[in-house]
Amino acid sequence: MLKKISKFHEPEINMLNKHIGIVPNSIDYSHAQDRRRYIPFFKRFHIPYETADYNNDYDILYLSLSADLNQWCNYKNKQLDKNKNVKVILDLSDNYLVTNPFNDFLRSIFHFLSGRTKVLKFSYKRTIMDMLKCTDVLICGSEEQKNFLDRIHNNVIVVRDYFYDDIKSIKKDYTLINPNELNIVWEGFSHGNKKVFEFIENVISGIKNYKITLHFITDPEYCEFGTKYFCKSTYSVLKQIFSKTNIKFYLYPWNPITFSNIVKSCDFAIIPIPNDDLALSKPENKLLLFWSIGVPVITTSTSSYKRVMDKINEDFCCSENFEWKDKILKLAEDKGVREKYMLNALEFLNSNCTKEIIFNSYNEIFFK
Repeated sequence: MLKKISKFHEPEINMLNKHIGIVPNSIDYSHAQDRRRYIPFFKRFHIPYETADYNNDYDILYLSLSADLNQWCNYKNKQLDKNKNVKVILDLSDNYLVTNPFNDFLRSIFHFLSGRTKVLKFSYKRTIMDMLKCTDVLICGSEEQKNFLDRIHNNVIVVRDYFYDDIKSIKKDYTLINPNELNIVWEGFSHGNKKVFEFIENVISGIKNYKITLHFITDPEYCEFGTKYFCKSTYSVLKQIFSKTNIKFYLYPWNPITFSNIVKSCDFAIIPIPNDDLALSKPENKLLLFWSIGVPVITTSTSSYKRVMDKINEDFCCSENFEWKDKILKLAEDKGVREKYMLNALEFLNSNCTKEIIFNSYNEIFFK
């Protein structure tokens, strides 16, 4: 569980001299799981780091799931053989340990064929478990993930994403932009989310009281497999899905300059989650991101989303398909409901998601 800490304790000077190696999610550190996690902490306290090379010596090693874990799981023992004790941190941002055997097998094969790993194994779960044996600190994104991972690792820490650098403006006026129109935003990777787009079409098509405009902030290309195979334009996918409706939609590539302004200009956001073990186990980061921009959200009732929604005493999680229409209309028809929702959400953010709390988490992860 995240600790509520009001005062931040800066890293000690001798800790800043540690040689830190990072295997990031993207080479240029632009991936959301790089720029919203450790990078703001490093920048704030001028902590030096480098992209890790397996042949170099490090005091602290931070691994994302983009790393070749089949190789890096040997690094700690390699260093011990040289009388060097490295602190290994693994960011298990998605809990692949809950995936079904078929997807687990396919993922491992794909990682080998795509060059992510040089050694062929037939289970990605096995790869992760081997990595956990030599991991000193295991990071996850939710209390639910921690409860699961506590059974297999003795040092699991929950961290919040750091959104401050991605937010340029915040919504403060909860009057509908147009009285008879709803502007609804969805944000995420397009890859593999065709079923989510179809679900949105099915839900929104049932709303006759308002003219609907959807705003999709996502990749311009939709790929059927991985993030670079069997690709076509996301716009063409959406156009086909919404072709028989009166729903208008806009597509925007994700950009830190425009992102929060687009979200702010919408009335509320939706986060439908597909019926998939990995997706259902994701933490509440996206919900907190929308709240941080000041936008009410309706979500699928996953364990993480339901827990956080209960914390603010609001009921905008949907367990059944028919609930989506009712809750969309409940938000749409009453400005007071929208304002009360966001007052409660803001109180939660101020108690759980401040810069100090996030930086304290990373201070503990790297230097304690």
